[in-house]
Amino acid sequence: MVYDGENERAFQKVIKCCKSGLNEDEILLLKQKFVAWESNMKIRWRKANKTMERFLSRNKQWLKRYVPTPENLAPTECASVTPTTSKAPTTPTNPRARNRRILKLAKKVHEHPEVIVGVAQRCLRQKSTPRSKMKAAIFRRTTRTPTSYLKVHNAITASKKRCEQRELSPEEALSLLLELSLSKHQYTVIRKTAIAAGHSLYPSYSKVLAAKRDTRPPPSALNVTETKAEVGLQHLLFHTTNRVVTLCKDGITSYMDNEEKRHTNLVMLVSWGIDGSSNQSIYKQKSELGPNAHESTLFATTAIPLRLVSANKVLWQNPFPQSPHFCRPLRLQYVKETKDLVLAEKELVEAEIEALELLHIDLGTAQW
Repeated sequence: MVYDGENERAFQKVIKCCKSGLNEDEILLLKQKFVAWESNMKIRWRKANKTMERFLSRNKQWLKRYVPTPENLAPTECASVTPTTSKAPTTPTNPRARNRRILKLAKKVHEHPEVIVGVAQRCLRQKSTPRSKMKAAIFRRTTRTPTSYLKVHNAITASKKRCEQRELSPEEALSLLLELSLSKHQYTVIRKTAIAAGHSLYPSYSKVLAAKRDTRPPPSALNVTETKAEVGLQHLLFHTTNRVVTLCKDGITSYMDNEEKRHTNLVMLVSWGIDGSSNQSIYKQKSELGPNAHESTLFATTAIPLRLVSANKVLWQNPFPQSPHFCRPLRLQYVKETKDLVLAEKELVEAEIEALELLHIDLGTAQW
């Protein structure tokens, strides 16, 4: 607020009402409190649309509080100090002595904390250093209106949230890479651009590649020929279930703690199916089969995990059963779909289902 001639005339009227004389320090302190009070009053007056009844009804409690006048400015609240021949007091370096001094000062002005704020603001401005001016500006901003401190607090909180950075896990980065069909070059360019902007959001591609290898069954379980690629149902289900259990470890552990169990039986529900497609792209590559190769037709046997349950409790539910990301191929063959092939594939999968074994998983505190 600008201290203009009108403010000065109003302040001089207050000084004339003083019953006893005031020294310069007391007058300066009273002027600071008067200016702050008048600024607050004008803001409240404008919010009341300059209507006296509305102003009095809305600010009844505020008007009952302290109003700066020379009469209620007690000698203990004044900044005046009786001059002595001793050395100027210095700030105590001992933390206990400093705390005692702060408590002693707080007891004197506990009813009028704005006095301490005004004195601190004035002392900071007198130092004329960039840091002191910045602190004084913060004091002025937080005490401008009754709700100013909330705005400053919200701004600081929002700034802290913006400064908090978290690097994506390799699994999260892999999910993003697959969802957007990014190549290695595209992912590397995006990562370098983010680093140049000061954000270490994306892990290195080597970590993403390692996470991608972990999503596949072990190489020993794979059987790949020129016309067929397959993995055993036992190995595929073991790998899929192990990944799901690891993903839901916290939820499963909490469930077992509530049930007071250290061992439990879980069931993974999986759907499987077969399908053939034709009109695949044909490439001019040498083949051991010669003219008998059927590269234009593809016959696929796939499985999709649906849910992981314990008794009647669902511990994991597939959020997107129709998504290709959850489709687990059992066999891919370059053969034409026929009735005999479908029946033979059905018998083969059912035989693998009958031969399934139990999977035991130990994650330290519990077993499945």
